[in-house]
This record gives sequence, C-alpha cells and structure tokens, in this order.
Amino acid sequence: SGEGCWHRCQYISEEKTEAELEAAGWERAWHGCKMESVYSILYHGRLAESRCEGSGNRFFDYAPGVYLHKDSKSHKAENYTRFSPLFGNGTYIATVFEVRVDRSDKVDVLQKTDQWVNRSRSVRLVALWVSCRTKADMVAGNEVAILWDGELEANPLDPKWVKSGNEQKLTLADFMVVRS
Repeated sequence: SGEGCWHRCQYISEEKTEAELEAAGWERAWHGCKMESVYSILYHGRLAESRCEGSGNRFFDYAPGVYLHKDSKSHKAENYTRFSPLFGNGTYIATVFEVRVDRSDKVDVLQKTDQWVNRSRSVRLVALWVSCRTKADMVAGNEVAILWDGELEANPLDPKWVKSGNEQKLTLADFMVVRS
C-alpha cells in the first residue's frame, strides 16, 4: 500500500530492446503524466515534445522537448501524475513512464532545473509503471481527481498528434506485466 504499490508493465517494441539501448549508452529516465494522456502515448509509441503553450504544454519557452527526470530523481516524475478513479470502483490509478534517453540529443536548458529535456526522437518507451490505490492507501501530497471523464482523454487521432510522428497502433496487449 501507499508509496510502494507501483507495478511495471514492460513495453514491447520492434525497435531496439532495453538492453540494446543501455549497451549503446542510453540512460534511464522517467516521465510522469496524467491518465488522460496515456492511451495517446501508447497509441503513438512515443512521448511528444512540449512546445505549444496554447495546448496546455508546460515548458521553458526556449527549450521545447520531452521533459524527464533522471534515474536518481525518479520520484519527482510522480509530481506530474494524478490518481484518477478510472474504474469507478473505489480505486485510483496513476502512471509513470520509464524511458531510455540518448543524452547526446539533449536540449540545452538555460536556467537551473533538475529536469532533463530531450528531443522526442531520442526518447524510447521502456515500461509503464502503474499504481492502483484506494483512499486509505493515498500518501500526503498525492494529487487525486474527483472523477474520471473520458471526454478529457487525449484523442490519438487528433491531427496535432497524427502528424507528429509514429503511426503504429498499440493496444494494452503490447505491454507485458513484469513483477517488480
């Protein structure tokens, strides 16, 4: 219960394996997100760059890209999640993506931050970490949605996503649960 109830769902891809990416020097990093964006991310098989403030993206105006936390700061990715009552049964779900990143393709950030910023082309999904909690399991500081509204979910077929990269369709069957 509480802080330790995260489960790893490995991402299966036809691209390089996790081990191949690590052997090539790619580093582990973390990306927290709201439940409303998860299906679109899985559908496209990648994280889109934050670069449009008008679409609700939060980023340094001189540093568009994918915002991540390095492995030693993985807990900070949880600051970008929200527990949502996805199933309406008294449980709340939150997610964090584990990725591998090629830091030679980083975006230079001009102010002090503990976040990494990379181009989308140098970030690969490795796993989706899922936490399922009840009200009793919540930890002080967890952000919690009052209700789940599927109408707020990012539509992966919206032209702003369709024209921004990989069009491979994915389903939850593309994930394999690996015990942590």
